[in-house]
Amino acid sequence: MSRSAHQDDFFQTTASLEESNRKAAKSRNTEGRPIRLQSKILAVAADPTRNGFVYVAESAGSVRRVALETGESDAVFKGPTAPVTSVCFSPDGKLLFAGCWDKTVWSWDIATRQPKTRYQGHTDFVKSVTTARIGGQDVLISGGSDAEIIVFDIASGSRLHVLKGHARGIQDLAIDPLSLESDNSKLVLFSAGSNREIRRFNVPPHTGNLSDSDALLVHETSVYKLFFDADGDLWTASADKTAKCLVRDNDWNPDLVLQHPDFVRDVVVQEPWVVTVCRDEEVRVWNKATGELHHTFSGHFEEVTGLLLVGTTVVSVSIDATIRQWSLKPDDLQRAKEESQKKKSGDEEAPRQESMLTEEEEHCAELATEEDRNMATLSSMQIDDQGGGPGQGPDLVNRLHESRSPYVRGHMHNPVAWQLWDSQSIDLAKRHNRLIFLSIGYSACHWCHVMEKESFMSPEVAAILNDSFIPIKVDREERPDVDDVYMNYVQATTGSGGWPLNVFLTPDLEPVFGGTYWPGPNSSSLPPRGSVDGPIGFVDILEKLRDVWQTQQQRCLESAKEITRQLKEFAEEGTHSHHEPREADEDLEIELLEEAYQHFASRYDSTNGGFSRAPKFPTPTNLSFLLRLALYPSAVSDIVGEAECAQATAMATDTLIKMARGGIRDHIGHGFARYSVTADWGLPHFEKMLYDQAQLLNVYVDAFRVTAEPELLGAIYDLVTYLTNPPLQSAAGGFYSSEDADSLPTPNDTEKREGAFYVWTLKEFKQVLGQRDAGVCARHWGVLPDGNVAPENDPHDEFMNQNVLSIKVTPSKLAKEFGLSEEEVVKIIKSGRQKLREYRDKTRVRPDLDDKIIVAWNGLAIGALAKCSVLLDEFDNARAVQCREAAVKAVNFIKNNLFEKGTGQLWRIYRDGSRGETPGFADDYAYLTEGLLHMYEATFDDSYLQFAQQLQEYLNSHFIAEGPDSSSAGYYTTPSNMTPGVPGPLLRLKGGTEAATPSVNGVIARNLLRLSALLDEERYRKLARETCNAFSVEIMQHPFLFVGLLDVVVGLDLGVRTVAGVLSTADITSSAIPLKDGVVSKPDEPVSARDLLIKKVREEAGPATSTSAVAVSLVDIRPSSVENIASNLSIWLKGTNPLFKDLKPGQPAKNFLLICETGSCRTVDFVMAKPCTGGAIGAFLSVVFYLDIRCALHWIAVDLVRDIYGVVMTVLEELSMDLALGVTRVT
Repeated sequence: MSRSAHQDDFFQTTASLEESNRKAAKSRNTEGRPIRLQSKILAVAADPTRNGFVYVAESAGSVRRVALETGESDAVFKGPTAPVTSVCFSPDGKLLFAGCWDKTVWSWDIATRQPKTRYQGHTDFVKSVTTARIGGQDVLISGGSDAEIIVFDIASGSRLHVLKGHARGIQDLAIDPLSLESDNSKLVLFSAGSNREIRRFNVPPHTGNLSDSDALLVHETSVYKLFFDADGDLWTASADKTAKCLVRDNDWNPDLVLQHPDFVRDVVVQEPWVVTVCRDEEVRVWNKATGELHHTFSGHFEEVTGLLLVGTTVVSVSIDATIRQWSLKPDDLQRAKEESQKKKSGDEEAPRQESMLTEEEEHCAELATEEDRNMATLSSMQIDDQGGGPGQGPDLVNRLHESRSPYVRGHMHNPVAWQLWDSQSIDLAKRHNRLIFLSIGYSACHWCHVMEKESFMSPEVAAILNDSFIPIKVDREERPDVDDVYMNYVQATTGSGGWPLNVFLTPDLEPVFGGTYWPGPNSSSLPPRGSVDGPIGFVDILEKLRDVWQTQQQRCLESAKEITRQLKEFAEEGTHSHHEPREADEDLEIELLEEAYQHFASRYDSTNGGFSRAPKFPTPTNLSFLLRLALYPSAVSDIVGEAECAQATAMATDTLIKMARGGIRDHIGHGFARYSVTADWGLPHFEKMLYDQAQLLNVYVDAFRVTAEPELLGAIYDLVTYLTNPPLQSAAGGFYSSEDADSLPTPNDTEKREGAFYVWTLKEFKQVLGQRDAGVCARHWGVLPDGNVAPENDPHDEFMNQNVLSIKVTPSKLAKEFGLSEEEVVKIIKSGRQKLREYRDKTRVRPDLDDKIIVAWNGLAIGALAKCSVLLDEFDNARAVQCREAAVKAVNFIKNNLFEKGTGQLWRIYRDGSRGETPGFADDYAYLTEGLLHMYEATFDDSYLQFAQQLQEYLNSHFIAEGPDSSSAGYYTTPSNMTPGVPGPLLRLKGGTEAATPSVNGVIARNLLRLSALLDEERYRKLARETCNAFSVEIMQHPFLFVGLLDVVVGLDLGVRTVAGVLSTADITSSAIPLKDGVVSKPDEPVSARDLLIKKVREEAGPATSTSAVAVSLVDIRPSSVENIASNLSIWLKGTNPLFKDLKPGQPAKNFLLICETGSCRTVDFVMAKPCTGGAIGAFLSVVFYLDIRCALHWIAVDLVRDIYGVVMTVLEELSMDLALGVTRVT
């Protein structure tokens, strides 16, 4: 597709410009006496009680009543915030109904205009509605994109029938008028679908048997409209470019076909005419008897969406937001036909005047008025006066050495004179009237490095940027607020996003044009200069933006302001529900979980796991949602379905196992890459991000708790090893951000290559492992002589003969193939992995480390490690302690270096010995608070709980968005008080959807609910509810995008069950809490009463602690502990939670559980008994036996019982090594 050659329209194709100009010219016509509205019109219906009035369905989410004579709107029916697709009326004409994209049918009292019942049941857009009276009962019938037709009782709102049969969505419904003329006890409904079918249903009143006939297949594709004429014959409009008449007396076979040049959208019949509308904007009048085209009314300048007969007038509506009227009276029709022919003849006879202009000059002259040209001249003069032209203005110097960001500092030797995102740079743009070129990326981004190499190291690019723009480089991990605003812009304008993110801004920071990666002067994918085909080069873009700013500056400014206005509207996400106070019964309900589940189930890749094609991302938040479904109280499974909840667990588990086997996992080292380029998880994008490791550890822990699947435990050990060792864990205690995708293949190389550190050749395998072991390991990890990366996934030939390792063959199969025992195969794989790792570390250059310590991502890691420690406590105490200690160090690091105790403020970044100047964002507070809550549950040390509450209070003071009546409307991502001298974002956003990291508002709402339960603080629960309700409109439309908030909805709807352990005595002989059967411990290892109580708390709570439905705590009320504040880890909690303040030991003192749920609390005492011995090892034994049975690995001896304690310790050590090395049998 060629681009326009005109500089002011460079980024549009010539065809698109011509189409825009045609529509602009046609929009001024007055044919059909247009009534111009403000919103696209999707449907029209006649007023049943007042002649000359129509109701139109608007994409803005309202229904409008319009007088055809005057064009005035005398009533607007509001409520929906999504487009309204169809309208109809109750049989008595007193109620108005409208189908909506929000999957419901709205209704209003026409007299009062007040909303009435909302009819729910569809799982996708409602596309058509109609009503009827059957056997004295008024019914509403709706058809949706979910392929279902629902019959409602209008009075009660209850569903009478659900009609199924269509394979795809319903487009239109029509009631056979002859069925209404009979005994009125049953109607016949015709439905049109997107899969070419027209179906008939016999619909009885109330409940009863339903039947449908065989589908009528008279069209090649979608049928859009159905219309019964006065003879009872059925007319159809289809995307196969025809309208047809199906004759009742001929078994509904067509006897007349009207051919059109494009999709036919609607058809109506008014003897002797048939009127149709087509996607080509025209209204056609046909002779019904002959099928000949009689006349074409031309007036609409966008697609026509509906027709309506009003007497002898046909009314048409369009997405051009106009209502037009065309008379079908014989005289009027003849006059219109003659005028059209006369105009056509005049156009043909008018000679074209010769022009002295070139084609380009002539086109420019048509586009620009004299005022435009004067404004362009004035703008150019202003640029010259202010020094904004090429070669003028400041002598820029690269300032990136002032930054702390490794990514930003990596560009400080570019010839581009990069500036920082600060007031100095913005003032520079304003003073010299230049566009800002903003480039955003991050250290581990492969394409960021590609663009630097191709463009930012180019003298040609540097000369243009330095002379004509103010180039600014930003690290998205430091300023996610800036990145979010302009990523929204690029996604909205281009349909996609990613990094590097490149945006041209006015000096007021308003966007003009943007995109992601553009080929630089040295790119192999760039076409020859001057070519109009292929991708646009970065130099072309720079030159055109420079020229447009000089010659069309006013247009740029106006366009940028309009874009910014639309972005502000987009930023209203989370406020749609807050224009008016909400009623209590409008809260979100857990039924939304079923719809979210269905979304994932419909997109599940049963072959490879995951929920998309390539590229494929792990999306841990979605996997956590699926795992939680089976952990919630039974009220959830009653709605979603027990089988569906089990399937959700299976989908999540299978995906996690496929990932653990796939190339996305580093099988020689540790950790997971960010995503897979291929659908089978085989070829990763090799960067490793801290936030991915943390979230994956979290979800693998949950999955193992639910399934006890051994391969999941292997991944857990792998992730723990990666997180708690260099290079990711800093010596100071915090966790670094990421490892790069690109690296030098050898120390002697000068060019980095993607994945160089991770890929292998078969030759290297043989060199490192020897012939026999190389053969076994190559088969196990899928290593091929010519490499295992398909050519289509290697456009730059970086992976020729290279292999990405993933588990392909099980040890048992390898044993048979190579004539070895299975034990020997396992030893070869373990030994081979160790040798390959040593070789890799010795001969290759490790990818660059982004050594920023980011509070938010550290919060995720803290929470995951704390949660993992609780799991490992059951069978691997040493590794559990390792997890907890790493988390404790990170908490202390943040508290000592990035937290101001006096104000409660966090600072986001620490690097190179000091903190940065970027204040904490909402994700820093939210993720760290969540991590602290997990730390509390892992240690029951209430200092973490106290710290969490302090951070939440800071969020409430500086990030909360105000709603009506002093309520909250969610949380902004940025604080109200940005750092002086540092520009804030163009907009304050407030997102609720899940992304690469969890929804910030979802995490905040969950934190609030947990704090409410742990502290018995109703204020937090209220804030949690208001945060969820702030996004209610969006959640109801697309619940699968808000799975974090859905978890909170469950806790709010069903209540949070709290399990508190109350420690009254240290005497475990007189008031011990028995553990599970079979749990024993070593006799020489003392068990404290506190430890036993903690185990019982966790046992009582179960794995549901991973959801918002359960919270656990522990309070020490022993007199000695109450008096000794320093040693009591729950003194603050006891004084804060009203339930605990008055608790005192009984006589005799006994430890017990305090369980609160559904508004009441109860205590659970325990029978005094001699404590069982040595629990953790016994629990571990069961796991080991289970793993041995499942994996058939040579981990334990057959005669384990003979010397139980000595063997168990050996097993523990060997299992830890096996799982850390990833040696598990693929079943």
